[in-house]
Amino acid sequence: MKESFVKYLAGLIDADGCLSFQFKHSSSGYHFLHLRLSITASSAVDRNFKMLNTVQKETGLGRISTSTRSTGVDEHTENRWEVGRRSELEMILPRLIKHMVIKARHFQRLLDKYRELKGVRLSDEDVEELEAFSTESRKNTGPIKPKKHPTWAWVAGYIDGDGCFINRYYPSKNYHKLDMNVVAHKDDSCGLELLHKAFKGNIYVKQGHLRVWVRNLGFSEYSFVKRFLPKLIRYSLIKRYQMEQILAVHNKRRKQRLIERGSTEQEKVQ
Repeated sequence: MKESFVKYLAGLIDADGCLSFQFKHSSSGYHFLHLRLSITASSAVDRNFKMLNTVQKETGLGRISTSTRSTGVDEHTENRWEVGRRSELEMILPRLIKHMVIKARHFQRLLDKYRELKGVRLSDEDVEELEAFSTESRKNTGPIKPKKHPTWAWVAGYIDGDGCFINRYYPSKNYHKLDMNVVAHKDDSCGLELLHKAFKGNIYVKQGHLRVWVRNLGFSEYSFVKRFLPKLIRYSLIKRYQMEQILAVHNKRRKQRLIERGSTEQEKVQ
């Protein structure tokens, strides 16, 4: 695996990934602890499951399963990439944890517990305690070591998972709204805070338990957009097209302004 892809995957998992305890029941009445890493994506978001297929291809790990979910209005297909073999988990988790910003501490605690209890027979009470341990661990988020600046690959992965780009034109006002926002639970706001530190913008409270980082990508931010979006496009697997469209709007606007300026200067000469 290329390190840049590991960083992208770390961002994606910080947004949409899950590491969970699994318990295998034995005929003797005891349980054994297992661990499962997974990412789930619907066909509406990950078209033709390009992202999950790329994850499996680049890592060479895990398997992909497909299921159909009904929302009461319509049905959509979901794919899930899962890694459950001990050898594969030991291969991928330490590399991911190093680059993760939000779930690194949680993942490390679960991995440590998984190693500690290898082959140990567990009672029903042990299972309950481990489930409570996992739930409490998930609330304590953050990186293993403080991050001064996010890597571009991590940002691309995180935005692919939890980000949204706004690209709307209002003819009546001759106004083009261009911005980006990332939504996270308040317990996971350390990711938004790192984005805010690196790229400015604003963080707002939404519905009490959510936080939203909003960054203006409008025409007044042309120099930022030209530096920011191409860096993400290099790594993005899901939202690349949306970023390219925003860049196209900026380039078209820039071209029009140059033409208008050239016409004005020509008129002055005449």
